[in-house]
Formats: sequence, structure tokens, C-alpha cells
Amino acid sequence: MFSFGVIVYTLVFGKQPFLCNSVEEMYELNKNCEIKIGEREKEELHPDIIKFILGVLEADPSKRLTPQSALQSPLLTNSHVTDNLIKYFENQRERAMSKVLKWANHVNN
Repeated sequence: MFSFGVIVYTLVFGKQPFLCNSVEEMYELNKNCEIKIGEREKEELHPDIIKFILGVLEADPSKRLTPQSALQSPLLTNSHVTDNLIKYFENQRERAMSKVLKWANHVNN
């Protein structure tokens, strides 16, 4: 489940949860499992999405979401939560497009 959590984190936030410069540092960050979620993401994402991500990335395996509990999560069972995630992705795409357009305008001027 932890590896699944890394994949979900990467898909949602567009970056890996444990960015580092060496394999040793990656192991240490992975072991400590300090998950950072930005303020904007906390504001835009439904709390159940954050709870799901933190649940599958829980450092203590005995506290981590199980496959069964993950399947019962509001992220997968509540359309309101799923709609929030879709809207978040749409906003991310719009922000990315805005950056590209600003860059293109800068290059052309």
C-alpha cells in the first residue's frame, strides 16, 4: 500500500513525495515518512483526499490504510470527493497552461 501511496501522491501533486540527491537520503526520507502537503493543496483538495494520501503513506504499517479500507475510502466511494479531485486537476492544468503562455509571450517579446 505504501508504494501505491507514492504513486497516488505523485499523480495528485505532480512530484515525488521524497525528493532527494542520493539513494541514502531517499532511504532516510522514506523511513521517516515526512509527507509535506502545501497550503494551496490543503485549501483546494477535499480533506478526505488528503486523509487518503496520508493514510496510504503512513510510516507505521499497522496504522496504514489496508487495501480493504482504501477501497471504502470516500475518495473512491463519494462522487463529491471524486469531483473535487477532478476540479483540482483541471485547475492544475489551467495553471500549467498559464505558465506556458507567459513563457511563450516572454520568449516572443
